[in-house]
Amino acid sequence: MSDHDDSERTFTQRQVEEIIEQVTRRVREAQLQEAEIRAQGNPLPPSIVEELDHYSKTDNLSKAVQKYKKDIPKYTSEDWITPETVNPNFIGDLKQHKVDTLQYTNLIYKLTETTRLQARAAIEIYEKLDFLSTRGFQPGDEAIITNEVQSLRKLAVFGLAAAKLQESDARDATLKAINLPPTLKHLEPQHSSGDKKFAFDEEFLEQYYDESFKQKLTSSSRGSYTQRRDSHGNGYRGRGRGNNRSRPFRGRGRGTWSQPQQQNRSFVPQTYNNADNNNNNNN
Repeated sequence: MSDHDDSERTFTQRQVEEIIEQVTRRVREAQLQEAEIRAQGNPLPPSIVEELDHYSKTDNLSKAVQKYKKDIPKYTSEDWITPETVNPNFIGDLKQHKVDTLQYTNLIYKLTETTRLQARAAIEIYEKLDFLSTRGFQPGDEAIITNEVQSLRKLAVFGLAAAKLQESDARDATLKAINLPPTLKHLEPQHSSGDKKFAFDEEFLEQYYDESFKQKLTSSSRGSYTQRRDSHGNGYRGRGRGNNRSRPFRGRGRGTWSQPQQQNRSFVPQTYNNADNNNNNNN
């Protein structure tokens, strides 16, 4: 019993409280330090900076990006992997549409923010796995590796979801350029063609051209009506003798009619004008 008692260390209530206080203080300090580091930002790993600087100095940055894209394995999914492209039907309209340069530039910067965010997430995972690899794997590292696997999955989901949202922005810009009829704004086209899919499917195109044709017919009909009305407008608004065949009942001078009209409208003005001219000649 004596040996057993010596192997167990007992703490007073005061000592337990001091230990709890020290642990709590260390946890709080670690959290504050981590928050400060996140706010200020961690420096990029030297290995990544060195490779980027190498590509920049040798003007091979673009080639390196293209090579990396080719080395990445392909996956199949029409909804999430297959990229969209503009339908050939709308290329002419898009070329004629004027774009605000500032808006276009800001859009590119918006895309670069998303790309850099993905890179930051990848760097965080790289640092953790590189630490385990440099130190050597230990029995307790399985949980860390499992967490990083989940982080990689989230990064992939974020990348594909961000691409989908960017394609939606591109479709919105196309719809603005082609002046989409309001009756077609409920359509969400998805059509595949080869290794890319068109932003707008055949059903959308068919309804778009049908509505556009109807609008042109309506606009043409209104234009013709307005032109005919304007071409006869002076005849209905003229004043004085001889200006209008329907105005002599309200014209000034002698021979103004006050009784109801019983003769043909086209014949009355001639009778009125002739009578008026005869009176002027007699005078």
